[in-house]
Amino acid sequence: MKKYNRIGLVSAMEQELEYLDEYLTSKPEWRKYDDNEYYNNSSDIHLYSQVIGAGKVNAAYQSALHIERKGLDLLINVGFAGGIGDNLEYGDIIIGTEYDQVDFIPLNDTGQLGNLVTPSELSYRLKSLADLLGFRNERGRIVTGDFFLHDSETRCSIKDRYAPLAFDMESAAISQVAAGMNVDFESVRVLSDLADESAQNAFKDGRSVSRGEAVPIEHRPIILVEEFLRKI
Repeated sequence: MKKYNRIGLVSAMEQELEYLDEYLTSKPEWRKYDDNEYYNNSSDIHLYSQVIGAGKVNAAYQSALHIERKGLDLLINVGFAGGIGDNLEYGDIIIGTEYDQVDFIPLNDTGQLGNLVTPSELSYRLKSLADLLGFRNERGRIVTGDFFLHDSETRCSIKDRYAPLAFDMESAAISQVAAGMNVDFESVRVLSDLADESAQNAFKDGRSVSRGEAVPIEHRPIILVEEFLRKI
């Protein structure tokens, strides 16, 4: 697999990244050398984290700045998503393989924005590690729109047209920026809901509703990405 040395880790909300500092600073392989900046000596990786805000405009603009300022060669997006694929459950990890914007309709009505994909060796490696960690997970398409998806009719329409596993508000926009800047991209999302009417109850006061899991769902992408970074 391609070697990466300067990696960005971004999320829409502080909640989705807040466990990172606690987790990395508990590991002897990692050294924190500035706010949101870490170094792993054994794998020679610099990691730069940033909260980029919700929605496609925030995601695209802040991701472009992050790539340029830090000279990244890989950008990873972590956070929550709504599940759309069959047989998915709350807390499942979705590892992105390709990305599309459901509210971008060009003249030819293809809905495509070019080759917005994650290198297959990267997504397969993450899936293998997720399996080893015991996290339920799937690889597949993630779609993005500038709205919070919480109704079954729209969910079914998106599922029929795009056949995605998950929906969020940032991944495809970040992927488009990364592709334009020749930087590899991966989105690792955890399902906070199933993108239907119950989705509105998944968040209260900006926090995902706890259900007593041994590993809180917002911690799972962080744990998976850290495992990946130590072994690339």
